[in-house]
Amino acid sequence: MKQLRSFSAVLILIMWSCIGRAASYPDFTEMVEDVKDSVVVITARFDSEYQDSGTSFGSGFVIDDDGYILTNRHVVYQTYYGRQGDKQATFIRVKLGNGKEYDAEVVGADIGTDLALLKIDAPKLKEVKVADIDEVKVGAWVVAFGAPLGLEKTITAGIVSAKNRSLPGAEQYVPFLQTDAAINFGNSGGPLFNVDGEVIGINSRIKSARGSGNIGLAFAIPINLGVHIAGQLKEYGHIKRGYLGVEYQDLDHDLARNFGLSKVTGAILKSVAAGSPADKAGLEPSDVVTHINGKEVTQAGDLPYLIGLLEPGKEIDVKIIRGKKKKTIEVVLGEREQRAVSSSGRDSSQGGLLGLAVREIPDRYREAAQLDSGVFVQEVYSGPANRGGIEKGDVILRVGSEVVKSVEHFEKLVEAKKDDGDLALLVFRRGQTQYLAISLK
Repeated sequence: MKQLRSFSAVLILIMWSCIGRAASYPDFTEMVEDVKDSVVVITARFDSEYQDSGTSFGSGFVIDDDGYILTNRHVVYQTYYGRQGDKQATFIRVKLGNGKEYDAEVVGADIGTDLALLKIDAPKLKEVKVADIDEVKVGAWVVAFGAPLGLEKTITAGIVSAKNRSLPGAEQYVPFLQTDAAINFGNSGGPLFNVDGEVIGINSRIKSARGSGNIGLAFAIPINLGVHIAGQLKEYGHIKRGYLGVEYQDLDHDLARNFGLSKVTGAILKSVAAGSPADKAGLEPSDVVTHINGKEVTQAGDLPYLIGLLEPGKEIDVKIIRGKKKKTIEVVLGEREQRAVSSSGRDSSQGGLLGLAVREIPDRYREAAQLDSGVFVQEVYSGPANRGGIEKGDVILRVGSEVVKSVEHFEKLVEAKKDDGDLALLVFRRGQTQYLAISLK
């Protein structure tokens, strides 16, 4: 009988324990009811002379009650492989939570963060509440809202799995939030909410096995970055980013010990571009950057993110460790060229006249290829260079007969040719040189 009573007592304790755990799970019903009218479905149609027309679905949310919608750039842009570059959707439709639909235009888009700002002509909308990203904790409950695979008003729940993720091949200005909430194709651009109904991120990417869809590895752009980008796109139509002019890498335990660090944090500078803001301020290769304007650099990926949030011309404090001694250097930031897309859909800044981004030739490449002049093609966008056959990784040696001495010299040579309608570029590629004719029309 005593054994039976003991068994019953244990069973009751287990039951109460289970009830207690069940009671700790959040109830999202009121929160979902409160935010549903702020979430939208986006339909984008793409017409191209290179392939059949296609339609894609994405998500977004009201970031400003005056008709502004924030979403992912890749929802309203599509890549055409080869020489065609990527193109803005020819038709964009936004469907509100109440079922009403509106045509939308692209106010601006930023390839560096994969964000786009849309505008619809609609009455006063219900904009989302925004969380303080610094208060977001790993392990906190989150809810993803969107239209996965076209299934509107779908919500899924999970937790914040990690913060400040740097993803290979992803946008370099984004310290991603990681979540295990189920996110699939069609969720792109939709909001990630906390339990208080505040947006903490913009659902953007997933990792999966051979494109199989959700496996619990999803990534969102932090909302503070989204608000910053939306504000600049609304004001300028493009992004103004600070430019430091350095190459950097992460530290490991051995490097940290060699540079006199007590913990493995910061970014070690591998090189400093000649004439760059960093060079003019006195930063040197082997400096370990620990703080930017008081914000800690915990990993190398923090550096472009923190610099990118600051506007050109701003004087900032860069804390470094040099020769195992702490030092603060004041730097006046330059401006990094960014790709920006206005409401007309035309490239307005990044890539300049040719539609490409160039930099000084990396030292290792220069030495291996035995090059003493030219500029390195870092990226090729839709535009004259893309149509003319310029590829990422090319080295442009000459504009016409003129030897290219630097990035600034190259830009001046190209600018001088803009009224001619075309120009010839001498390109070094895989050990061979050839001239390519570039039409500017």
